[in-house]
Parts: sequence; structure tokens; C-alpha cells
Amino acid sequence: MGMIKQSDPRANYLAHREDIDEAVARVLASGWYLVGKELEQFEDRFADFCDATYAVGVANGTDAIELALRATGVKDGDFVLTTALTAVASATGIVRAGASPIFVDIDADTCNISPVALLETIEHCHRSGTMPKAILLVHLYGQPATPNEVLEIANRFGFYMIEDCAQAHDARVADRKVSTFGEVAAFSFYPTKNLGTLGDAGAVVTSNHEIYHRVCEMRQYGWDKDRTSNRYGLNSRMDELHAAVLSVKLNHLEAATTRRTEIAKRYDEAFAKNRAFRKLLTRNENQHVYHQYVLRADDRGGLQKCLLEENVSTAIHYSLPVHKHPFFAQYRAFALDLSEAERASREVLSLPMYPELDDTDVERVIAACRKF
Repeated sequence: MGMIKQSDPRANYLAHREDIDEAVARVLASGWYLVGKELEQFEDRFADFCDATYAVGVANGTDAIELALRATGVKDGDFVLTTALTAVASATGIVRAGASPIFVDIDADTCNISPVALLETIEHCHRSGTMPKAILLVHLYGQPATPNEVLEIANRFGFYMIEDCAQAHDARVADRKVSTFGEVAAFSFYPTKNLGTLGDAGAVVTSNHEIYHRVCEMRQYGWDKDRTSNRYGLNSRMDELHAAVLSVKLNHLEAATTRRTEIAKRYDEAFAKNRAFRKLLTRNENQHVYHQYVLRADDRGGLQKCLLEENVSTAIHYSLPVHKHPFFAQYRAFALDLSEAERASREVLSLPMYPELDDTDVERVIAACRKF
């Protein structure tokens, strides 16, 4: 039996190969490769998909975070609250915007940011004279991170809430999609994302016209329509090839989400009475889109080794909370207790999860876990 991959962007390409190849050929033949009709069409469609007014295609998800923060007024010397358990890209976007991240502990059941810890951290900041400017809310693993509760806290203290939706395309609370709770949101289209392209790309999504206008200028050197640089800017343009590929894949995103949910439900049923590890909690009002299906195991190394012996590949998201990375350790002093994030980083393990995973392979993953 061959190895079951933890993720497989090539399988996603092959599933839509004919349409993707046609889209790529169309762009190549057009002779127009940057900021053209393909990008404009994808931006309009993706904004509609997110129930937002505007989407701005950029070069990657990290740029999207930086630009979203800068567009809300975050600047050098400011402080931005965010979760301690996430990809370092979240915190990198904060630092690139000139700000310092303040890390907040997580809820043990979901691994998303804890609203209780968030409130305690803000109160600590106020006592110490460190006044945050914004909250970067990360919807980790594809599950919404209690955006209503966090937005209420943000409004109470006068902060902007920016959503990091890199792992949460099409996720919802009740019928409301993530990216519509805060003032602005950032997406990644890295190849393994639920909506992924053939390289790096990202988007900023908002319904605020002024924020949209600022991001449009900042993604191209701060240019206005006359190519005069009136503000800070960088070179962060989504190219026409990525936009064309994403337009094809957007047609299939809802079906892909349905398949991810089916796989997750099968895992849930199989592991309901297992004592060797535990699955994360999905809150009742949430539509989880399962960018990752994550278990927590006291003996993660043993579980991972057992699965590998059965030709099942896994991944760890994430083996270090952000503040434990040497570069980001300098920001640890601003935070309170981060023990839940540290504990989770020693226990989390991501099982194979992608829409092209067939039922036979899902049963092989389950059998391997049961063997452990």
C-alpha cells in the first residue's frame, strides 16, 4: 500500500486539470500577466463569495495581513494582540506593519484564542501602560474563533479587529461568513489551503471603501491612478495566472468543503470513544471547514510513529507556539500565562485531510489510529 499524504495539492490540480490548463493557456496567450482582467474578475467573485464589497488580490497571505493592519492605521510602535498558537506568518505580518505582537493564550477545547485570556491580557496591558491598537483574530484549522465575543471585546476597548482567514475559506458562524465580522480580513491561497493556487497568493477583503482604497494603493508602491506614490507601499500583486487558477478552483470550493466535512464526520464517529487521543471541539454554531483535522495526544510521538509504520503521513500544526521561536521570544514579556498554547504544541497532530482523499484511504487512517 502506498503512503497516504497528509495533504496533496497535486491531487487538487489533477481533479480540475482540464479547466486549470485551459485557464493557464488563456493567460499565456493574452500577453497580459499582471493586474488585468483575470485578477479583476477573481476579486469581484471572491468578494461576492465572502459576502463582502471588495477583495484585493496580493502576493501572499503575509502581505495581506500587513496591508490589512496598515490600512486600519497600525503603524510603527503600535501593539497588536493575537493568538500564541498559529503559523508564524500571522505574527510576521504584525511585525512587518511596524507593530509588536502581544500573544494571548488559547482555549484548550478548540485551540483558538481564548476570549477570557484576551480580556485578561488587555486589562494587564492597560495596567502596564501598553495600549494595543488592534486584534488579529486567527481562525485556526478552519474553525471560526468566536468572532462575536472577540469583536465585542474589541469594540469595548476601541480596537480594530482584523481577521486572519488563511485557514478558513467559507467558514461561518451560523449563516455569517468569517471575514465579515471585523473591519478587514486577510486570506492566503498557498497551495495547501482550502482554496489554493499553484504558488503564493493572498487577498485582503473588506466592505470599507477607505480601507479598500488604501490597500489598492499600498499593494503597488503606494501609487495613485497617476502612479504617484502618496503613501507607504510595496510590490504585492497577485499575478494573472494565479487569479485564473483561483477562479477555476472557486467554482469547486463549496463541494470541497462538503467533502472535508464528510471526512471529518467519519473521523469523529470512529474516534468518539477513543481514550488514547482526543479530537478538538467544534462549537455548535460554527461551520468548521477542516483545513486541518487535529487530534491531541499525550504520546504524540508514539501516535505519529504508529501511523507512519502504517504508511499514513501526518503533520504538526504547530510544534512551537509563536513566542517559543527565537525571533519572537523578544515579544514574550508583553504576554501573560501561555501554558495552554505551550501544552497544545506538544500534543497536536494533523491527520490526512483534503477533498480528494477517498473513502478507502480514510478507513486506512482510522484503522491505523485504532491500532495505536
